[in-house]
Amino acid sequence: MSNPGYQDTLDSSIPRVEPKPGVSIKVIAGDCHGVQRPYWTKHPTLFWDFTMDKNRSIETEIPLDFKAFVYVIEGKVYIGDEEFEAKARHVATLSDQNSLAADNDGQTDMTRDSETLPRTVKITTQREGARFMIVGGKPIGEPVHRGILFVATSMASLKQAAKDFKNFTNGFENAKGWKSHFTKAQEASKDAERTN
Repeated sequence: MSNPGYQDTLDSSIPRVEPKPGVSIKVIAGDCHGVQRPYWTKHPTLFWDFTMDKNRSIETEIPLDFKAFVYVIEGKVYIGDEEFEAKARHVATLSDQNSLAADNDGQTDMTRDSETLPRTVKITTQREGARFMIVGGKPIGEPVHRGILFVATSMASLKQAAKDFKNFTNGFENAKGWKSHFTKAQEASKDAERTN
């Protein structure tokens, strides 16, 4: 276990790259299309924020030994040659199998060091633009237990976090009555429908 850290930054200071017309990427962590992140992470991590116009395509390299996912904020994206559709507010996990980097002859070369061998992930937009993030990192070899709201390294920790959240204790004291902007907007929309 290590001590927590914090790096304050303004959006305007986050480096951006435009590898193709209609494709803009904020490089928050990790290296992307030749732009290196200015922020230090304790563990190899990537966090890229993409904005793409409609009818665009981008191929992005992710280290083969990373686990990664795509989270779509707005619009729809199509992932891989199979064009798996991912909609707004959905997560698509990138597999190790379907996005391996291939040599010119189309054969995947697994003999090179996985530390340097990237997998290429193709993401496309069609009739609408999209905003999405690719987030990933090198696995740390710990077990992962997921619940609805929490992720932990043991089932006991996961249950304790859920209990603390339910009872507004151990860091969740201010959670009582709190609602996200998204939830507030949904409730306001439902209230407007009821009054009409």
